[in-house]
Amino acid sequence: MARAYIGRYDGQPQKIKEAYDDLYNYPPPFVALDVETISLKNTAILGIGIATPNRDSFWFDFWEPTMPWHLFMPSSVRKIWHNATFDLSWDVLGQFGADIDNIEDTAILTRLLNIPTVLSEASAGLSLSTWSVKELLKKHNARDMMGLPKDVIMLKCMADAQVTMELFQTYRGKVSNEYYEVERKIASMLLHMSHRGIALDQDLVEQIDTELGTQLDIYMDMCIARGFNPRSPYQVAVALTNEGVFLPWDRERQAFDTSSEAIRKCGHPWGALILTARKFGKQYGVIHPMLGKDRLRSHFHMAAATGRITSKDPQVHNIPTGKRPLDIVPKTAPIRRVFKADRGVFTRFDLSQVELRVLAYLSGDKKMQHILSLPKEEGGDLHYNTQMALRLSDKLMAKNFNFGTVYGGDVSVLSTFTGIEDLDLLTMYQHKLAAEYPDMWKWTQQLREVGLRERRATTIYGRELRLDQGKGLKAQSPKHIMNCAVNYPIQGSAAEIFKRILIEINRDIPIEDFIIQVHDEELFDGPHILREKELSHIADFWTPLEVSQISRWQ
Repeated sequence: MARAYIGRYDGQPQKIKEAYDDLYNYPPPFVALDVETISLKNTAILGIGIATPNRDSFWFDFWEPTMPWHLFMPSSVRKIWHNATFDLSWDVLGQFGADIDNIEDTAILTRLLNIPTVLSEASAGLSLSTWSVKELLKKHNARDMMGLPKDVIMLKCMADAQVTMELFQTYRGKVSNEYYEVERKIASMLLHMSHRGIALDQDLVEQIDTELGTQLDIYMDMCIARGFNPRSPYQVAVALTNEGVFLPWDRERQAFDTSSEAIRKCGHPWGALILTARKFGKQYGVIHPMLGKDRLRSHFHMAAATGRITSKDPQVHNIPTGKRPLDIVPKTAPIRRVFKADRGVFTRFDLSQVELRVLAYLSGDKKMQHILSLPKEEGGDLHYNTQMALRLSDKLMAKNFNFGTVYGGDVSVLSTFTGIEDLDLLTMYQHKLAAEYPDMWKWTQQLREVGLRERRATTIYGRELRLDQGKGLKAQSPKHIMNCAVNYPIQGSAAEIFKRILIEINRDIPIEDFIIQVHDEELFDGPHILREKELSHIADFWTPLEVSQISRWQ
C-alpha cells in the first residue's frame, strides 16, 4: 500500500501532511481525478490521482486504507475527469458506486476547441505537462502499466490529474456554456445507460450462437480446404494472387487491399465465399460474448469526430437490423431480438429522416423542405419520393441511394448498397437525383470545394468540426475531406438535435429507464408517453418522432 505527492509543497513533509488532512477536513469544491488501470483492455485499477485547485496532487494505491473515497463518491464535490466515460465506466470505477452525475469532463472541452484529446498533447501551451502511455511503455520496454516502475506509474497519474485540473481552469470559459452543458449532461446519461445494461434472453442467445457458430465452421472449413484463412488479409491476398487475381495496392498499409469492397470487385468465385465467412465471423463475434450473461453493458461515448454517440466493447451500433440487402439474418431470429425489457415492454422513438431534414435546412432545397414538411401519410417521405422519381424497385434501395450519393459514394459503392450492378444506370440515377433536388445538389458540390480549401465545417448549433484530424493517408486524401465537408455538418447537427431531445425527455422519464441509444433511435424500459409535438420542434425546423411500444428490439 502506498501514497505519494507532487505539488507546491514538494520536500516539505509537514505541509504535505496538512494538505492531505485538508482533503478530509476541508474538502475542496472541485477536484481533478485520474484512474490508472493496467491497460485499456485490462481495467483492473492500480491507483488514483487526485489534484486540487491549489495544484496539490496525490496518488493512492486503490486499496490504500487512507484513500479519500468521499472525493469521488456522490457528494457536493465536483469531479473533473478527462474522458469520464472511461474512468467511470462500469468496468473501472462504476462498479464501486462512483459519482456519475456531479462531473465535468475536459475531453469534451478539447473536442469542442479542436485541441488534441490525448492528455499529453492537450497540455501543450499549459504550464504543466504529462507523458503519454505509449512513450512510457516504449521507454521502459513494457507491454502494459504493470511493467513500469511504481514511481513512474504514480508520477504519471498525479501529473495527469494536475493537467486535467489546469485544462479545466484554462479552457472551461472558452466554450459555449449551453453547448458544453448539453455534452456534459449527455456524458452522464451515457454512463447511466452503460451501468444499467440491457437484459438478455439467454435461451435465444444460445440458439443464435449455435446456429451462427455452425454456419461459421462450414464456411471456415471451405476456405481452409482451399488453403487460406478468410480472417487473415495476408493469406487471402496470397490465395487470390495464386488464382490470378490482381488485387489493388493499399498504399497506407503497404499491402494488397483485401477490404470487403476490393474482394467484392475481384470477380473470383472465392470472393463471395470470403465475404460470407467474414460476415458470419462478425455476427458470431457479436453474439458469442453474450453467452452466460444476464445483461449486456456497452460503453457509450461521444469520441466520434462529429460528436455522435457511439459504443464499443461491445459495439451495439453495428448490430444489423437484417433489413439491408447484404445482411445475414439468423433463421432463429435477428440478433437484436435477444435484448428484452425488464418491465416487459420498450418505449422506442426514432427521429424520422433527421439527417435529410438537416440537409434540406442547410442546403435550402425548397423541394426537399416541402416534402419533409408533410406527414408521411400525405407524401412526406423523401426516400419514397426518390423511389418514385428514379423508378426504383423499393424504398430501401432509394434510402441507400440517397445517403450513398449525398455522402460521396461513387457508383461502385452505390452498387454494393443498392444491389444494382449496372454502373451506367447508377450514374444516370445520380443525374436524375441532381435534377430532382437541385438546391441540395448545388450546395453539396459547393461545400465539398469549400471544405477542401478550409478544412473545417460548422453545425447548426455552431460547433466547428475539423475535417483533417484523422490519421493515415485515406483520412488526409482530398476525396475523404470533401466527403466529410458534407457528412460532418449533417451528422453533427443531427446528433446535436438528438442530444437536446434526450435531455428534454429526461424531464419526464427517469434516467434509470434509459436503455440504449443507436444512431437516431432510443429505447426506454417500460411504457412511457412522450411529448411528441414539443420534442419535434426543438430545432428551427420540424423533426418528428416516430414513437412505438415494442416487446423486443427490432
